[in-house]
Amino acid sequence: MEANEGSVPMENQDHSASEGQTGQVQVETEVNEPTPTQEPVEQQEPYQQLSPPAEPESEQSQPTSTAASPPPPPYQSNQPPVTEASEAEVGSSKQDEKQKVKKESEPLPQRPLEKNEDKPVTKIPVEEAEPEEIKDSKKSKSKKNKVQPKSQPESKPAANQKAEPEAFVATKAEPGMGSSVHSDKKEKEAQLTKIDLAPKQETKEPREQYDNLFQYLLACIGFAVGLGNVWRFPKVALENGGGAFIIPWVIVIIIQGIPLMMVELVIGQRFRGGPLHSYGRMNKLCWGIGASMGFVSVYLSLFYNSILSWGFMYFFNSFTKDLPWLSCPVQHMNNTECISNPARFYYDYSIVNWAPSLEEGSGVIWPLYFATAFAWLVVFLAMMAGVQSVGKVIYFTALYPYLMLTILFFIGVTSDGAEHGLEYLFDPDWSKMADFRVWQAASEQVFFSASLAFGGLIAIASYMPVKNNTMRDAIIIVVVNSLTSLYAAFGIFSIKGHMAKDEYTRCQEDLIPGCNKTLVIKDYVAQDDSSAGLVFISMAKALDLIDDTEYGASVLSMMFYLMIITLGLDSAFGSLEGYLSILKDFGVMKKVGYKWVLCICCACSGIFAMLFASVHGTYFIDIFDKYGCVLVLVFVGLFEFISVGWIYGFNNFTRDFKLLTDMKLPVPFMILIKYVGPLTILITLVGQFVLEAEDDKFLTYLDGEALPWWAQVIAMLLFLSAAIWFPLGVITTCYINRARKSFDWGEIDFDYEELKKDLKPSENPRWQQVVFFLDKYDYPENLGNLEDPDPKQSSGAQICFNKTGRHL
Repeated sequence: MEANEGSVPMENQDHSASEGQTGQVQVETEVNEPTPTQEPVEQQEPYQQLSPPAEPESEQSQPTSTAASPPPPPYQSNQPPVTEASEAEVGSSKQDEKQKVKKESEPLPQRPLEKNEDKPVTKIPVEEAEPEEIKDSKKSKSKKNKVQPKSQPESKPAANQKAEPEAFVATKAEPGMGSSVHSDKKEKEAQLTKIDLAPKQETKEPREQYDNLFQYLLACIGFAVGLGNVWRFPKVALENGGGAFIIPWVIVIIIQGIPLMMVELVIGQRFRGGPLHSYGRMNKLCWGIGASMGFVSVYLSLFYNSILSWGFMYFFNSFTKDLPWLSCPVQHMNNTECISNPARFYYDYSIVNWAPSLEEGSGVIWPLYFATAFAWLVVFLAMMAGVQSVGKVIYFTALYPYLMLTILFFIGVTSDGAEHGLEYLFDPDWSKMADFRVWQAASEQVFFSASLAFGGLIAIASYMPVKNNTMRDAIIIVVVNSLTSLYAAFGIFSIKGHMAKDEYTRCQEDLIPGCNKTLVIKDYVAQDDSSAGLVFISMAKALDLIDDTEYGASVLSMMFYLMIITLGLDSAFGSLEGYLSILKDFGVMKKVGYKWVLCICCACSGIFAMLFASVHGTYFIDIFDKYGCVLVLVFVGLFEFISVGWIYGFNNFTRDFKLLTDMKLPVPFMILIKYVGPLTILITLVGQFVLEAEDDKFLTYLDGEALPWWAQVIAMLLFLSAAIWFPLGVITTCYINRARKSFDWGEIDFDYEELKKDLKPSENPRWQQVVFFLDKYDYPENLGNLEDPDPKQSSGAQICFNKTGRHL
């Protein structure tokens, strides 16, 4: 029998080997089963040498020994000893089996695949990678050692799974983990109890999306372009020296505006949620940034709609032949203030009717409050049908302002005296360039006018498909927004120059009693009528001076204030979406309903707006604007740069950017996001606080007078309630992690791991590894996707990833 087995051809070798092993198992079990006198070590030695590589076999033997049930019975002298003939037969059969296994193991793939890393381990099925001789030897061992009865020789396939080498088990782990089986077990043991902050879904429901890219860009541009471009930009430029403000403003757009815009669009498009859940999914320490954005969006929507109500009042009062702000009422014909500037008098005593200070006067201006309530009703009706209806409304609200700005531009630049206003706008005062407050004002204006750090852009971007060029969108939105500000400033400063020349001429002709004749035209241009003067006062008067036809002023007034309304509505949509998306991610919409949540938010905001419709409303608008919105935006922008560049890390951010855009993140953007952006914000913030502390101008009115103590408390509470969430979120997350818990921010609505497999890795230059703290290979877990990978490069990348790779 031994000679026949040795002469078996190669093509029948597998079948014969299995038969020989089966026969041998029967002999061994019949002879050795009642003979416990043999030592287990002597029986296992020949079988341990069946596998050519020594290391994998030692790993296989561990699960077999651990899975053994009862130990062999103790030695009993009444059992018959094993005969010499049976021992010789068993020994000869073992030698033949070793020779067959040695021959058959040559054409088979090598067992220790971890030594040959250039071949993807996942392509070799686990069951086929194990030779049949090893399986049969395990079965024979289990029978000899009584691991399981004879009647169930193959009833435990899990034993084969446990006996797999560590390299084979690692292939079943999630790609990109870069850890061994032992580390996976430790991670499972150290798994934290999750605190659910998002509704659990059986299936991933895709978010509602815009109809097309143009509609999405209009939504972003409509949210970015608002009253900050038409009202706030000319006002801030006027307060900070005109041309002296334009130069820092352009620099801040390049080093802060465009990079931060791209960061927000990438985060929203990648993590598919509102600002709170998007930053929470990005990194568990960064959810406080989203909370700050939610508070800023609430504060913005409250006072922004109050300014919008002023536009409604001017719009409805424009349906008359004689506009009420162009002449003094009969009862005020002898009032010097009304004679000198009827538009200013109408704004002060017919629209806002403000008190001299916060400590004087009381009461609500009911016509203004009803206009505010009507503004909230319009916002509710426009947003009631969701993203799709807002997308349709945006076609008008985002495009109409450009039509009106074009009309104002041509009217302004062709008017008499326009050159005086444009000269002030573009003639810089170089002495103000060294003032930190000018640079801080430029940062605030860029953040405010581009709607950065509000959270609305993140929410809007989450409604886009996963594959979309965010860098292109960011550049388009920021450039269009900036050009809109300049476009509006051209028309408004041209009209301002026309008004300045007209007022100068009337003063020189003694038509304005008590005017200062020593002033020149540039001094009149530099005068700022009030915090909202350029829109609601200067333009109201300029429209009458430009057009002398019978109904020309009324028509232009209606068109202009309709533009103010549309600009305010776009910003209101984005600010509301900023915190409504947070409620949606918490599952409030499913429990209560989107329309009911929207109705409650608009109703509560409309009731709270009574504060801004009082005689002190303009003071509270200034407090909410400066301490609850603008100053907080700069801090939130700083936190965004820090979280992306230093906490989440460029290894992950560049991966996300390539997944969304199919291209690598340019090096200039990497430098701006990681170093230049946060450093410049920090310098301007410190410089501004130092200068204001020296001048004692912190927490003051616009004219520099200190606010009452209770108003200072309100201002500080507004600032802290919005800005403190990032450090508070870091502390809270660390605390709950020590309590063996963690926040669960829900899942995104697409398979990120599946899309990540399509990313082809590449080697980062050495200087980028040092400067940006990047790994040697950007996507080392996807090296198998390369068409012709270099074995040396592949092995090195795998080693690098196993040591430094992370999976977040």
